[in-house]
Amino acid sequence: MKPINEQLDPILATDDQILDALSDADTASIMLCMVHLTGDMGIIRGAVKPIMEFLAPGEGITAQERQQVLHQALDVLKDYRDAPGELFNPNADELLEMLRFLAGDQMSDEHVAFLTSELSMNGEDPYGQPAIFTVPEEKRQQFEVLVIGAGMSGLLTAIRLKEAGISFKVLEKNEDVGGTWYENRYPGCRVDSAKGGATISL
Repeated sequence: MKPINEQLDPILATDDQILDALSDADTASIMLCMVHLTGDMGIIRGAVKPIMEFLAPGEGITAQERQQVLHQALDVLKDYRDAPGELFNPNADELLEMLRFLAGDQMSDEHVAFLTSELSMNGEDPYGQPAIFTVPEEKRQQFEVLVIGAGMSGLLTAIRLKEAGISFKVLEKNEDVGGTWYENRYPGCRVDSAKGGATISL
């Protein structure tokens, strides 16, 4: 993954296209994006505090507050489009504040640690296993591994083995990869995060 300052493509959209895209976006996410574009932590320290109960609709803010955020975001995005600068890379305390703003004060320390790893803000590989590379390459080439299942864990295992130069085979009982996401469908389910999110059909 690229570091944060290399992750955003140039904005080519018109003002109307930007506003149209914002109209469907989560308010808290918009506000955090503004922080990344401006470095202004005050954006999430003000009176507007979107909230969402898990699996419940609504953001806990007024229509006026929502419009205030949208118009502020339009100005921020226009400024970045017309004069791109470096993205704000929060320190550990700032990142914690941003995560708690997104998911609420009920976020556990374990959840914070998980999300921090998932974000990989500076392009690091939080789940890398560098110890395997301390084993001489010729010894690694002598191993053969059988991976059972081509779900998310099985596929990641295969990727890691390939990176380490270890021979492997993946066995999957189904016709395609995906594990539980291949076998099951969840009509109307919501994304599995503390913020909830838009309803999706899978």
